[in-house]
Amino acid sequence: MNAWSSFDIAIIQFINKFAHRSGAFDRAMSSLGGDNLLVSGFVVALFWWVWAREEQAPVDDREFLVFGFFASMFAIFVARVLALSLPFRERPLYDPLLYNGLIKNQDSLIGWSSFPSDHAALFFGLAAAVWLRSKRLGAVAFFYVFLFICFPRVYLGIHFPTDIIAGAAIGIGVVYLCKVAWIRKVSTRPLMYWMENHPGSFNAFLFCISLEMADKFNAIRHAALLGYRSIHHTLPIIR
Repeated sequence: MNAWSSFDIAIIQFINKFAHRSGAFDRAMSSLGGDNLLVSGFVVALFWWVWAREEQAPVDDREFLVFGFFASMFAIFVARVLALSLPFRERPLYDPLLYNGLIKNQDSLIGWSSFPSDHAALFFGLAAAVWLRSKRLGAVAFFYVFLFICFPRVYLGIHFPTDIIAGAAIGIGVVYLCKVAWIRKVSTRPLMYWMENHPGSFNAFLFCISLEMADKFNAIRHAALLGYRSIHHTLPIIR
Protein backbone atom coordinates (compact mmCIF):
# COMPACT_ATOMS: atom_id res chain seq x y z
CA MET A 1 0.00 0.00 0.00
CA ASN A 2 1.53 3.34 -1.04
CA ALA A 3 1.53 6.56 0.97
CA TRP A 4 -1.24 8.10 -1.09
CA SER A 5 -3.62 5.20 -0.60
CA SER A 6 -2.81 5.14 3.13
CA PHE A 7 -3.64 8.85 3.28
CA ASP A 8 -6.91 8.33 1.41
CA ILE A 9 -8.03 5.41 3.53
CA ALA A 10 -7.15 7.16 6.80
CA ILE A 11 -9.21 10.22 5.83
CA ILE A 12 -12.20 8.21 4.62
CA GLN A 13 -12.23 5.98 7.68
CA PHE A 14 -12.13 9.07 9.89
CA ILE A 15 -15.00 10.70 7.97
CA ASN A 16 -17.04 7.49 8.06
CA LYS A 17 -17.12 7.72 11.87
CA PHE A 18 -19.56 10.60 11.49
CA ALA A 19 -21.89 8.83 9.05
CA HIS A 20 -25.34 7.80 10.29
CA ARG A 21 -25.02 9.89 13.46
CA SER A 22 -27.30 12.63 12.20
CA GLY A 23 -29.98 11.94 9.64
CA ALA A 24 -30.25 15.66 8.86
CA PHE A 25 -26.51 15.97 8.22
CA ASP A 26 -26.43 12.83 6.07
CA ARG A 27 -29.36 14.11 4.00
CA ALA A 28 -27.65 17.47 3.59
CA MET A 29 -24.48 15.78 2.36
CA SER A 30 -26.50 13.62 -0.04
CA SER A 31 -28.18 16.71 -1.42
CA LEU A 32 -24.91 18.61 -1.80
CA GLY A 33 -23.18 15.61 -3.36
CA GLY A 34 -25.85 15.26 -6.02
CA ASP A 35 -26.30 17.25 -9.20
CA ASN A 36 -27.75 20.29 -7.50
CA LEU A 37 -27.90 23.33 -9.75
CA LEU A 38 -28.29 25.65 -6.77
CA VAL A 39 -25.07 24.39 -5.17
CA SER A 40 -22.73 24.73 -8.14
CA GLY A 41 -24.65 27.73 -9.41
CA PHE A 42 -23.35 29.82 -6.50
CA VAL A 43 -19.77 29.61 -7.79
CA VAL A 44 -20.93 30.56 -11.29
CA ALA A 45 -22.81 33.50 -9.76
CA LEU A 46 -19.58 34.67 -8.12
CA PHE A 47 -17.91 34.64 -11.52
CA TRP A 48 -20.72 36.80 -12.96
CA TRP A 49 -20.39 39.14 -9.98
CA VAL A 50 -16.74 39.75 -10.87
CA TRP A 51 -17.59 39.89 -14.58
CA ALA A 52 -20.11 42.68 -13.97
CA ARG A 53 -17.56 44.61 -11.90
CA GLU A 54 -15.02 44.34 -14.71
CA GLU A 55 -17.27 45.71 -17.48
CA GLN A 56 -15.51 49.06 -17.45
CA ALA A 57 -12.05 47.58 -16.92
CA PRO A 58 -9.37 47.67 -19.65
CA VAL A 59 -9.59 44.89 -22.22
CA ASP A 60 -6.29 43.39 -21.03
CA ASP A 61 -7.76 42.96 -17.56
CA ARG A 62 -10.86 41.19 -18.90
CA GLU A 63 -8.63 38.75 -20.75
CA PHE A 64 -7.89 37.13 -17.42
CA LEU A 65 -11.56 36.41 -16.76
CA VAL A 66 -12.23 35.15 -20.28
CA PHE A 67 -9.19 32.90 -20.13
CA GLY A 68 -10.05 31.67 -16.64
CA PHE A 69 -13.64 30.86 -17.54
CA PHE A 70 -12.79 28.71 -20.54
CA ALA A 71 -9.62 27.31 -18.98
CA SER A 72 -11.68 25.93 -16.09
CA MET A 73 -13.74 24.01 -18.66
CA PHE A 74 -10.58 22.85 -20.42
CA ALA A 75 -9.46 21.51 -17.04
CA ILE A 76 -12.31 18.99 -17.23
CA PHE A 77 -10.89 17.74 -20.52
CA VAL A 78 -7.44 17.38 -18.94
CA ALA A 79 -8.94 15.53 -15.98
CA ARG A 80 -10.90 13.16 -18.25
CA VAL A 81 -7.86 12.42 -20.42
CA LEU A 82 -5.87 11.56 -17.30
CA ALA A 83 -8.73 9.44 -15.96
CA LEU A 84 -8.79 7.45 -19.20
CA SER A 85 -5.00 7.23 -19.48
CA LEU A 86 -4.04 6.36 -15.91
CA PRO A 87 -4.80 3.01 -14.26
CA PHE A 88 -8.50 2.73 -13.43
CA ARG A 89 -9.40 3.71 -9.89
CA GLU A 90 -12.62 2.39 -8.41
CA ARG A 91 -14.64 4.74 -6.25
CA PRO A 92 -14.76 4.24 -2.46
CA LEU A 93 -18.49 3.54 -2.53
CA TYR A 94 -17.86 0.35 -4.51
CA ASP A 95 -15.38 -0.90 -1.88
CA PRO A 96 -17.26 -2.74 0.90
CA LEU A 97 -14.44 -1.94 3.34
CA LEU A 98 -14.85 1.82 2.76
CA TYR A 99 -18.52 2.16 1.83
CA ASN A 100 -20.63 3.87 4.51
CA GLY A 101 -23.96 3.09 2.88
CA LEU A 102 -25.14 6.69 2.54
CA ILE A 103 -26.07 6.47 -1.15
CA LYS A 104 -27.80 3.52 -2.71
CA ASN A 105 -27.73 4.09 -6.46
CA GLN A 106 -24.82 5.55 -8.35
CA ASP A 107 -24.98 3.45 -11.51
CA SER A 108 -24.07 6.52 -13.58
CA LEU A 109 -20.56 6.37 -12.06
CA ILE A 110 -19.86 2.82 -13.14
CA GLY A 111 -17.07 2.77 -15.71
CA TRP A 112 -15.77 6.22 -14.74
CA SER A 113 -12.44 6.27 -12.96
CA SER A 114 -12.51 8.43 -9.86
CA PHE A 115 -9.01 9.90 -10.30
CA PRO A 116 -8.81 12.83 -10.78
CA SER A 117 -12.05 14.60 -9.87
CA ASP A 118 -13.45 16.60 -12.78
CA HIS A 119 -15.77 18.44 -10.37
CA ALA A 120 -12.74 19.69 -8.45
CA ALA A 121 -10.94 20.59 -11.68
CA LEU A 122 -13.89 22.65 -12.94
CA PHE A 123 -14.91 24.49 -9.80
CA PHE A 124 -11.49 25.07 -8.27
CA GLY A 125 -10.50 26.37 -11.70
CA LEU A 126 -13.47 28.74 -11.74
CA ALA A 127 -12.67 29.83 -8.18
CA ALA A 128 -9.11 30.59 -9.33
CA ALA A 129 -10.52 32.73 -12.16
CA VAL A 130 -12.55 34.71 -9.61
CA TRP A 131 -9.50 35.00 -7.33
CA LEU A 132 -7.45 36.56 -10.13
CA ARG A 133 -9.75 39.59 -10.21
CA SER A 134 -11.05 39.68 -6.62
CA LYS A 135 -9.18 38.16 -3.70
CA ARG A 136 -12.20 38.57 -1.39
CA LEU A 137 -14.70 36.87 -3.69
CA GLY A 138 -12.06 34.35 -4.74
CA ALA A 139 -11.52 33.32 -1.11
CA VAL A 140 -15.29 32.83 -0.75
CA ALA A 141 -15.32 30.76 -3.94
CA PHE A 142 -12.44 28.51 -2.81
CA PHE A 143 -14.01 27.94 0.60
CA TYR A 144 -17.40 27.22 -0.94
CA VAL A 145 -16.02 24.76 -3.52
CA PHE A 146 -14.16 22.83 -0.85
CA LEU A 147 -16.94 22.74 1.74
CA PHE A 148 -20.11 22.45 -0.35
CA ILE A 149 -19.00 20.76 -3.59
CA CYS A 150 -15.93 18.62 -2.91
CA PHE A 151 -16.20 17.55 0.74
CA PRO A 152 -19.66 15.97 0.29
CA ARG A 153 -18.31 13.86 -2.56
CA VAL A 154 -15.65 12.45 -0.26
CA TYR A 155 -18.15 11.99 2.57
CA LEU A 156 -20.47 10.02 0.29
CA GLY A 157 -17.69 7.84 -1.10
CA ILE A 158 -17.82 9.25 -4.62
CA HIS A 159 -14.17 10.35 -4.48
CA PHE A 160 -10.99 9.73 -2.56
CA PRO A 161 -9.37 12.84 -1.02
CA THR A 162 -6.46 12.59 -3.49
CA ASP A 163 -8.97 12.65 -6.37
CA ILE A 164 -10.05 16.06 -5.12
CA ILE A 165 -6.49 17.28 -4.53
CA ALA A 166 -5.40 16.25 -8.02
CA GLY A 167 -8.50 17.78 -9.63
CA ALA A 168 -7.99 21.03 -7.74
CA ALA A 169 -4.34 21.16 -8.82
CA ILE A 170 -5.34 20.64 -12.45
CA GLY A 171 -8.04 23.32 -12.36
CA ILE A 172 -5.94 25.94 -10.60
CA GLY A 173 -2.84 25.10 -12.64
CA VAL A 174 -4.60 25.39 -16.00
CA VAL A 175 -6.25 28.69 -15.06
CA TYR A 176 -2.97 30.12 -13.79
CA LEU A 177 -1.46 29.66 -17.23
CA CYS A 178 -3.05 33.06 -17.82
CA LYS A 179 0.00 34.49 -16.08
CA VAL A 180 1.96 33.57 -19.22
CA ALA A 181 1.04 36.54 -21.41
CA TRP A 182 1.49 34.92 -24.83
CA ILE A 183 -0.63 31.89 -23.87
CA ARG A 184 -3.40 34.14 -22.56
CA LYS A 185 -3.39 36.46 -25.55
CA VAL A 186 -3.16 33.79 -28.25
CA SER A 187 -5.87 31.60 -26.73
CA THR A 188 -8.31 34.44 -26.05
CA ARG A 189 -7.75 36.51 -29.22
CA PRO A 190 -10.85 35.30 -31.14
CA LEU A 191 -12.98 35.49 -28.00
CA MET A 192 -11.82 39.02 -27.19
CA TYR A 193 -12.51 40.08 -30.79
CA TRP A 194 -16.02 38.64 -30.47
CA MET A 195 -16.56 40.36 -27.12
CA GLU A 196 -15.38 43.77 -28.35
CA ASN A 197 -17.27 43.73 -31.64
CA HIS A 198 -20.42 41.79 -30.72
CA PRO A 199 -20.83 42.09 -26.94
CA GLY A 200 -24.51 41.11 -26.98
CA SER A 201 -24.07 37.72 -28.62
CA PHE A 202 -20.85 37.09 -26.69
CA ASN A 203 -22.52 37.66 -23.34
CA ALA A 204 -25.46 35.50 -24.40
CA PHE A 205 -23.02 32.73 -25.31
CA LEU A 206 -21.15 33.12 -22.03
CA PHE A 207 -24.42 32.97 -20.11
CA CYS A 208 -25.53 29.77 -21.86
CA ILE A 209 -22.18 28.10 -21.20
CA SER A 210 -22.29 29.17 -17.57
CA LEU A 211 -25.76 27.60 -17.19
CA GLU A 212 -24.37 24.30 -18.43
CA MET A 213 -21.39 24.77 -16.13
CA ALA A 214 -23.68 25.39 -13.15
CA ASP A 215 -25.50 22.16 -14.06
CA LYS A 216 -22.10 20.40 -14.00
CA PHE A 217 -22.37 19.65 -17.73
CA ASN A 218 -24.93 16.97 -16.95
CA ALA A 219 -26.36 16.92 -20.45
CA ILE A 220 -22.92 16.39 -21.97
CA ARG A 221 -21.84 13.84 -19.35
CA HIS A 222 -25.03 11.82 -19.73
CA ALA A 223 -24.66 11.86 -23.52
CA ALA A 224 -21.05 10.70 -23.17
CA LEU A 225 -22.09 7.94 -20.77
CA LEU A 226 -24.82 6.81 -23.16
CA GLY A 227 -22.30 6.77 -26.00
CA TYR A 228 -19.80 4.83 -23.89
CA ARG A 229 -22.38 2.22 -22.96
CA SER A 230 -23.63 1.95 -26.54
CA ILE A 231 -20.11 1.35 -27.85
CA HIS A 232 -19.34 -1.02 -24.99
CA HIS A 233 -22.40 -3.15 -25.75
CA THR A 234 -21.78 -3.21 -29.50
CA LEU A 235 -18.07 -4.04 -29.37
CA PRO A 236 -18.60 -7.83 -29.18
CA ILE A 237 -20.83 -7.59 -32.26
CA ILE A 238 -18.26 -5.51 -34.16
CA ARG A 239 -15.54 -7.97 -33.31
